[in-house]
Amino acid sequence: MNDGSTTLYDLETGKAIWEHPGFFSPRHYSQDRKILVGTEGWTKGRTIVFLDAANGREVRRLTGISTGMPGDNVLILSEDLKLLATQDVTPGRQWVVQLWDVDKATKRWEVAGVRSSGERLALSPDGKTLAWAHDAKEGIRLLDVATGKELRRVAKGIYPRYLGYLHNNSTLVFCQWHEDSVRVWDISQDRELHSTVGNRGSVSGAFYLRDGRTLVSAGMDGTIRFWDLSEGKELQ
Repeated sequence: MNDGSTTLYDLETGKAIWEHPGFFSPRHYSQDRKILVGTEGWTKGRTIVFLDAANGREVRRLTGISTGMPGDNVLILSEDLKLLATQDVTPGRQWVVQLWDVDKATKRWEVAGVRSSGERLALSPDGKTLAWAHDAKEGIRLLDVATGKELRRVAKGIYPRYLGYLHNNSTLVFCQWHEDSVRVWDISQDRELHSTVGNRGSVSGAFYLRDGRTLVSAGMDGTIRFWDLSEGKELQ
């Protein structure tokens, strides 16, 4: 909404389910669709709000954690909402990747080396690996969630604007800046399995449905498309 409020709609009826007042920026929708997580304010802040998706009521609030800039897509939660990955700048003006324990509201670790706010993060479904799109030359870094240490690098030459895991822990899905396709990447073999073809503009984001077989992409052409994950073909 133009006033900063957030409205959740029922896709089947097109009717509003609830509206959350104030400057709320949605960042994460839990896999079970029960919790909507977002930040308050238009600028980089330190307040994260958890809303009940059924009624829009606040169920939890975290403070003191960097939320990045709106639209940066660097506030990432695990599927069980127990881990939170983000970026922050240290007192010495050094940008770092941080991993937080949500229940305890404590920082587990931080890793230096962030070069821009456009570097994307993604947590694996099992919560054991953090994928970090570092830069096009170095590719996507895979970090051990338990220690923050690097495990390996994949997809060198790729610098995505969107990064995520599919329903398993061995496949990444991403789209590059100004690219009109979504790529599905096998981590163990470090190769592209297939990509979607059919968007008429660059892809701004993607996610998979709970059936584990369908990928949804949002394009800058104003369309939302559904894809068969096994072949990368558009569903009609």
